[in-house]
Amino acid sequence: MTDFVFQVDGFMLFCTSKNLSKKSLKCYEQSLHLFGMFLSKEFGITEVGAYSDENQHLFRFITDSYSNFNWTKKPAGIPH
Repeated sequence: MTDFVFQVDGFMLFCTSKNLSKKSLKCYEQSLHLFGMFLSKEFGITEVGAYSDENQHLFRFITDSYSNFNWTKKPAGIPH
C-alpha cells in the first residue's frame, strides 16, 4: 500500500464519520484513486509529501481525464 492510498483511506474514514452519502463516498474514493494512479503513472509520485502543484498536476489530471475518459465504462484498477 502506497502512502497515497493510505492517506485516501484515512480521508474516506473521515468522510464516513461525517455521514456523507454512499454516492458521495464512492465518487470521492474513485476520483482520488484515479488522481493517485495519474500521479504515479505520469510523474512517479506515490508519496503525499512529494506532491506539489507548482507543475499544475491537478490541472493536467482534470484536463487529461476530461479529454480521455470513457464516460460509459469504469476505469480498470478502481476499487468497487
